[in-house]
Amino acid sequence: GTGGVDRIVTGNGNDVVHGGAAGDNIDAGNGLNVVFGDGGDYTPGLAVNTNFGTGGVDDITTGGGNDIVIGGAGGDRIRTGGGSDAVYGDNGRETGSLSRTTGVGSGGDDTIDSGPGDDRVFGGAGGDTIDTGEGNDKVFGDYGQVTAGESVTTDFGSGGNDIVSAGGGDDQVFGGGGNDVLGGEGGNDVVFGDNGRIGGGRMTTIEPLIGGNDRIMGGEGDDFLFGGIGSDVINGDGGNDKILGDNGYADGVYITTEFSTVGGNDDINGGAGNDIAFGGFGDDRLDGDSGNDVLLGDNGYAVCPGGVPREVSTTDPAIGGNDFIIGGPGNDVLIGGWGNDVFVGNLSEDIIIGDNGQVFFDEFGNVILVVSFGNSALDRDAQYGLYAFGIDKSGLLAFNLAGGVLSPNPGLPMFGGGDGIGGGAIVFVHHHGKPEVREFECTSNDSQTGEPGKGIATGQIAPVPFEECAWNKELPKPAGETGSAQRDDRKTEVEPGVPGAVEIAAAGMAAFGWKVAQNRTGAGRGAEGIRIRLSDQQRIRNANVLDLRERGRLVYDSATGQFVPGRRGKGDRRLH
Repeated sequence: GTGGVDRIVTGNGNDVVHGGAAGDNIDAGNGLNVVFGDGGDYTPGLAVNTNFGTGGVDDITTGGGNDIVIGGAGGDRIRTGGGSDAVYGDNGRETGSLSRTTGVGSGGDDTIDSGPGDDRVFGGAGGDTIDTGEGNDKVFGDYGQVTAGESVTTDFGSGGNDIVSAGGGDDQVFGGGGNDVLGGEGGNDVVFGDNGRIGGGRMTTIEPLIGGNDRIMGGEGDDFLFGGIGSDVINGDGGNDKILGDNGYADGVYITTEFSTVGGNDDINGGAGNDIAFGGFGDDRLDGDSGNDVLLGDNGYAVCPGGVPREVSTTDPAIGGNDFIIGGPGNDVLIGGWGNDVFVGNLSEDIIIGDNGQVFFDEFGNVILVVSFGNSALDRDAQYGLYAFGIDKSGLLAFNLAGGVLSPNPGLPMFGGGDGIGGGAIVFVHHHGKPEVREFECTSNDSQTGEPGKGIATGQIAPVPFEECAWNKELPKPAGETGSAQRDDRKTEVEPGVPGAVEIAAAGMAAFGWKVAQNRTGAGRGAEGIRIRLSDQQRIRNANVLDLRERGRLVYDSATGQFVPGRRGKGDRRLH
C-alpha cells in the first residue's frame, strides 16, 4: 500500500501494517498490532509515523489486543477492540514508556472509538470525535504526552473543536485549544477544558491564556473539572465534584484557583452530590443543585481531606465579577466575593456571605465557624464589615459582632459591591427548627434604599428597612437618637416552628445606627430583642474573631455596651 486506495485484512496475529498514501481500509484483527494509516517506521519498542502532511482518509479497525494505531494525515476513522491501546488520530511517537503527539498542524478531523480498556488517545489537529468506552483512559482532544507518572497537554493553541466521551472508568481528559465538548461519564474523572497537567499527585491547569469556550460534563462519580480560560458551561452531574470555572490546581487535600485575573463568564451546575465550585474571574452563574454544596463566585481555596471540606476561603478579595449564585436543595454555603452578586438561597438552610469570607467545618462536613470580612484597607483585626458566627454542638447559633458587622462604616467607601438575595430567600439564620417566613426578592445595588418586602444579604451591604420590628424595653434608646423603633429598626416577621428555636435576624439591621437584632423565643415566652448601637460596636471593633462553639461563652454587658466572655449579670443578655 504505497500509493493507491488499498484494502488490507491481516486476520489474527501480531501484525505491522503500513497503509501508505491515499485512503486505505485496514482490518488488523485480534493480536498485538501496529497500524500506520499512512507511512511510518516500526522497530520493537518504537513506532513513529514519518509522512507528515501526506496521506488519505483511512478506515482502520483492530480487534482485541494492545494495539498501536497512528492514523496520519487526513480525517481518519479508527476503531480498536478490547485492550490497552495507543491511538493517534494524526501523528505520534510510541515507545512503550512514552506516548507523544508529533507533526503539529498536520492532520484532519478524525473519528476514534477505542473500545474497552485503559487507552491512550490523541486527537491531534482538527475537530475530532473520540469515544473511549470503558476503562481508565487518558484522552487528549488535541496534542499531549503521557509517561508512567505524568499526563500533560503540549503544543498549545494548535487543535480544533473536539467532542470527547470518556465512558466508564477513572478517566483523564484534556480538551486543549478550541471550543470542546467533553464528557467524563461514569467514574472519578479529571477533565480540563483547555490545558492541564496531572502528575505527582497534583492536577493543575497550564498555559492559562490559551483555550476556548468549552462544555464539560462530569457524569457520575467524584470528579475534578477545570474550565480554563473562556466562558465555559460545566455540569458536575452525580457525585461529590470539585469544579473550577477558570484556572487552578488540586491535590488529594487542597484545591485552589490560580491566575485570578483571567477567565470567562462561566455557567456551573454541581448536580446531585456535595459539590465545591469556584467561579473564578468573570460574571459567573453557579447552581449547586441538590446536596450540601459550597459555592464561591470568584477566587478561593478549599481544604478537603478525604473529600470532605474542612476549610473554605476567598482569595484575591478585590478581583472578581458580578455573579449569580443558587444554592438549590440542601444546606449550602454561598460566598459571593468581589462584585455585585445575587444569591438565591434559604438562610434557614444556607449560609450566605455577600463578599469575602472564610468557613470552617468539622470532620463530618458540618459548619462550625464562619468569618466574613469586607475589603477595607484597614488591618483585618480592626476593619469594618468583619463578623463571625459559630454553630455550637447543640445546633444553636452564636453571633459575634466585631465592628460594624451588618453595614460598612459610613465614613469608608463601600468595597465589594452591594449584594442581594434572590427570590425565596429569607433574612435570618436558623439552625434549630424551621420557621414560617415571608418570601422576598432583592436587587443587587449599592444604592438600594429599600422597599417593603425587599432586603439585602449580609456582608458589605446597604441598610434596608424591613416590614416588622421588635423592641427590647430593657435596653433604653440612646440619648440624642430620635424616631420610633418602628421606623428605625425593622425586620422580617419570624414565626418559630419549633418551641425554643433561636433566630438571628442577621440582615435585619437598622437604617439609623441600630445594627443587629437577636430574637429568642421559648415555650410560653414572648420575643426578646437586643439592639446594639454603632457606638457600642466601635468599642469592640479591635476584638479578635471568636469561636463560639462553647455555649453561653459570649455575653452582652449592658453596663459597658460590650460583648464579653463569661456569665451574664443582672440586666445583661446572653447571645446564645
